[in-house]
Amino acid sequence: MTTDDTHVTVGKIGLMDEKPMMIWAAHYLSAMAKALMDDAELGMMH
Repeated sequence: MTTDDTHVTVGKIGLMDEKPMMIWAAHYLSAMAKALMDDAELGMMH
């Protein structure tokens, strides 16, 4: 574990500075999951 990795977990600002792609991926995947759940819910209603 390097010092670069340790300060990532300190706060959201540090995390965004270090891993913008991970933040983007997390938002993207959660949006995808929500869309899938919404579609499934609509499908079960009909």
